[in-house]
Amino acid sequence: MSISLEQIQIIQAGQADTQKKPVLQQSEEFSNLLASKLDVKNTKASTLLAPPPGSGLGLATDASGIPLQTEAVLKTLSPVDAEAEQEKLLLSNMTKGVNDLIDGFERYTNSLNNNSESLKNAHSLLQDLSNGVKTLRLDTQNLSTKNPSMENILNELDVLATTERFKFNRGDYL
Repeated sequence: MSISLEQIQIIQAGQADTQKKPVLQQSEEFSNLLASKLDVKNTKASTLLAPPPGSGLGLATDASGIPLQTEAVLKTLSPVDAEAEQEKLLLSNMTKGVNDLIDGFERYTNSLNNNSESLKNAHSLLQDLSNGVKTLRLDTQNLSTKNPSMENILNELDVLATTERFKFNRGDYL
């Protein structure tokens, strides 16, 4: 395959066009592309930027000229951040719930090993654990599809609770 002079000129012309674009135009193109990918409608990237110092918009500024309310404004203008914060909170609640369930299984094991405690107490702990797994699964069903490792942990806890309930009802601990 031979490369003709025309092909070289086309490639060089394309490279020259990209080099001639001002940085501001490239950043606007990126901002527009990012906004379209994030499904942010009717919001241009320029609205997310802080106004230049001394623009007369009446915003209080610090010594560098950055408005003091910038963080609050960005929080209100960013639905993606709010969704990410909601997901982080849900993940935190799921982690806490899994930790509580594991602690509950430890209490259940200790109650079975402790001869002074009755089986009624162990049975109530086991019922609480089974209900806790079901409740946690319902509360975090949206997150489970996005985070398969947490779903696997929840499945293991469910299997453990079901197995222990079966063994308890069968009379293995009498």
